[in-house]
Amino acid sequence: MLKKHETEDEGRSGVDLNSMTDELLLKIFDCVDFKTKHNSIPLVCQRWSVIANSNDLWDAVSVDPTDEFTVVGRLVNQSKVFQWCSRPLVRVKELKLSNIGLDCDDFTPVGMGALFGICNVGLVRLEIHATRDLLMDLSSLLCLINIEHLSVSCIDPDPHNPFHGQDVQCISGLRKLVSLTLDINLVLVPGDLTTLQKLTSFAVNGTGSIALIMPDELSGLQSLERLTVKEPLWPEAPQVVYELTSLRSLHIEGQPQYSHNLGLSSGVTRMVGLEHLGIVAHRLQRAPEEIGEMSFLRDLDLSRNNFDERLPVNVMLPVMRLTRLESLNLSDCGFKRIPRVLSSLVSLHLLDLSGNPFVEISDALCNMHNLRVLLLKSCGLESVPRALCNIPRLEHIDLSNNNITGVENVKELVLGEDLRSLVLRQDRWTPELVKAACNIARIWGIRNPIVS
Repeated sequence: MLKKHETEDEGRSGVDLNSMTDELLLKIFDCVDFKTKHNSIPLVCQRWSVIANSNDLWDAVSVDPTDEFTVVGRLVNQSKVFQWCSRPLVRVKELKLSNIGLDCDDFTPVGMGALFGICNVGLVRLEIHATRDLLMDLSSLLCLINIEHLSVSCIDPDPHNPFHGQDVQCISGLRKLVSLTLDINLVLVPGDLTTLQKLTSFAVNGTGSIALIMPDELSGLQSLERLTVKEPLWPEAPQVVYELTSLRSLHIEGQPQYSHNLGLSSGVTRMVGLEHLGIVAHRLQRAPEEIGEMSFLRDLDLSRNNFDERLPVNVMLPVMRLTRLESLNLSDCGFKRIPRVLSSLVSLHLLDLSGNPFVEISDALCNMHNLRVLLLKSCGLESVPRALCNIPRLEHIDLSNNNITGVENVKELVLGEDLRSLVLRQDRWTPELVKAACNIARIWGIRNPIVS
């Protein structure tokens, strides 16, 4: 990334960590990842080993058997994790179990339940990323009486044996839950979850092949502010969604292989507290017309759809009345030209148009006086578009993964008073791309440009 007014470092001052107090080193060690904290730092010296084994650094335990650095690269066994979580005077608050149930560990459903029993009082946050066999019985979660954040993810979802409502019904007993993620190809969300009256964030995955059922009882989740649903295969959002009156964010992400146009009812226009709406990967040829009446929206994500540019622009993208919209994601939507209706979005600060095969970048963006961030990654651009030079208050542009080998229009662009950063990252650098990036940096006044 190139930043305006960047200069060479005039000098670097070294810091002697050993001159710091134990208390300060403890705070530094607490900022690094789990494997470094407990596998590498103790090997530096005896003093660091004592600090790294301090009880204050064991309130968060992270286990990933597939990580070669975890437990010095050997098999992760249940007894070792039990030892970590049952240290004297330690109360584990966060536990993360990643990639559990594969060939790199010996975890069993009974052993995992015993582990939860060890952590039952202090545990506040739990993330489980495990195989279907280990997640068959989740009733052992009920011993976690103080859990507030729970995420359950299945590594190997079986399309012929999805999870059913009764498989996760026990979670309704965790009355202190604030956030819940069920990434487990679920057929039905149990209505008993209405007992979770403190729940503010809920994310759930459907099977992607049959419609996810959300019963009407879930309208009782009146504290719910964020709802994320992936692969629900809904022809239309169910009525219960519109009855969640506290929702501030609604994000529905499809499965491109099976998903189709998602319909919305007029009920969505009455969700006046909603700030974020996402309808992603649904093969939309046009956005639901109800979006045009949601003037209260601040963030709209319509990425990974297939908009039909042959339609009238106000039919394809009915956003003209969204005068409060601050962020819009139209990445990977198949656009060949920038829709002119975007110029009516007077409050827009961030616009993501990445992944669209533009044949031209018109001046449709020049009237967007509040636009600060523009993302044009992987758009097949061969030079900096002239139209970008005329966006009045642009501060950040991302042109990564474009085949930009020329420096046309660069001088006009980088001399803008507000521009602060220009990103030119590449997955594959060629000599031509490196040369062009360095030339752009030198035009901007950077003496020794860094190409990453």
